[in-house]
Amino acid sequence: MRLILVRHGESAANETRTHNSREEPLTARGHKQAQCVAERLRTEHIDRVICSNLPRAVDTAAAILKYHAGVPVAYDDRIREIDNGVFAGKPYGVRNIAADAMGIHVSGFRPENGENMLDRSHRVKLFLNELLDKPSNETVLIVAHGGSIADSLHTLTDEAQEYAKWSVRNTSITIVEVGESVRIHVLNDIGHVPKELQTHNT
Repeated sequence: MRLILVRHGESAANETRTHNSREEPLTARGHKQAQCVAERLRTEHIDRVICSNLPRAVDTAAAILKYHAGVPVAYDDRIREIDNGVFAGKPYGVRNIAADAMGIHVSGFRPENGENMLDRSHRVKLFLNELLDKPSNETVLIVAHGGSIADSLHTLTDEAQEYAKWSVRNTSITIVEVGESVRIHVLNDIGHVPKELQTHNT
């Protein structure tokens, strides 16, 4: 199976450096980034699309699907970004501060009404196990989020969770071939996004 992993375009929270909420929309720049990645993937063969059901991912996928009429799309909440709970809309980093104050590693810190990183990793792993359960020659486009894409790469490669290594940028493309082994052919490529449209603080 060939997986094309695409992160959504810039969201309002990416722009303001705050923790995302569930309903976070794309910015004007995010819509332009989505168009850039749509153009990049215009000639790619895609058998089906699986997309996070959060608006910023849905809108990014919609831009891509304009060039792939008739390709089936499914929306899956298991590949959503982490639910920040009471920290949604708060300055980026307050989760870490709260976790430190409680003496808990941030990966295990679950805010009120939210999730921790292990919760997200677990549901992403369930998603991938189901997707890859039956070997196929399909090309599947997955439109998701920085955290869930990083979790996917950790799961596929069995590497330790060093999120900075993957550096998942807005509308980056990662292409992974999964068979008897896992081969990453393209990793977090944003060459299709002009420098003036790139998000630098995500």
